[in-house]
Amino acid sequence: MSALPFPEVAASSRRNRDHQISLTEIDVHFEHQDTSMKLRTNAVYPAEAVLVTSEIGPPDGQPVLLSHPLLMGPQMFEPLMERLAARGYRAITWNHRGHGSNTPPKRERHPEVSLTLLTAQAADVVKGLNLHKPHFVGQGLGGMVGLRLAAWRPDLIASLTTIASSAETEPHREAITSLADHIEKHGMTGELDLGSGTTPVVKLLSHASFGAWTQNNQPELVTAWEQRFARLARIAPSMRAFAARESVIQDLHGCSVPVLSIAGAEDIVYPPPISGAAIATTTGGQYVTIARAGHSVALEQPDAVVSHLEHQFASADPIHGF
Repeated sequence: MSALPFPEVAASSRRNRDHQISLTEIDVHFEHQDTSMKLRTNAVYPAEAVLVTSEIGPPDGQPVLLSHPLLMGPQMFEPLMERLAARGYRAITWNHRGHGSNTPPKRERHPEVSLTLLTAQAADVVKGLNLHKPHFVGQGLGGMVGLRLAAWRPDLIASLTTIASSAETEPHREAITSLADHIEKHGMTGELDLGSGTTPVVKLLSHASFGAWTQNNQPELVTAWEQRFARLARIAPSMRAFAARESVIQDLHGCSVPVLSIAGAEDIVYPPPISGAAIATTTGGQYVTIARAGHSVALEQPDAVVSHLEHQFASADPIHGF
């Protein structure tokens, strides 16, 4: 698959009456299909921010919002976007606060980043793009945003699928905070001991992100993401917000949004009892566990994820589902 040219720079400050502009259209050719698709890039303007969105698939297709995890950004959804677009869905993603084009400028010494803010910005994307009941898919941090959206603004989405996520407080809070402190002082260089021996920072992230099967059988994928991890900048505020989040379990009682929680069988960050069963129990939803996948399930096993997404969408929205 050809890499999708996601925007890495902030959008223009130009605005139209609806606070939405179309920035670019770029031809994208996929190796596994005969059709050519365009990556369409737009922007919405909530207070004090510019949210750049990227999408592929038919403009009139059922919209699917893809909410990315901590550290990885929208690029991690390339395999899912290709597959969803090929099935007729309008696949849309954007940068959360602290990532890519939504990174606070250096003049903000203490930028605001919180799960509440990220959830509000997700709602801004739905409203700014004039989306009617999109399906929401979130991995890791993105799933936490989705859980809060389902709890606080269930009227905005047709369904929620969380991938390798959690509704609970962070069990690794101390380790993540220590890692954020190190990154803020030294960047992505150097080594850190989080209790299991001294390890290079990039390798710590890689080990947490990918399961053993992927590390052994897809080394090129792991290496590509290690190179991306090494280029991360100003990510510490997002890491601290992630680590300090509160539980959303109480808010999800009586959840009216259909929820599917997907767990990676080899996930060492949020094992299946946390990322699968616990979320399903809290929301009254369903859960599945995908083999040969760690914490980055959507990257490691995209075909399996898309298969489950199609069933979820059809169940939640039989008019648009396939």
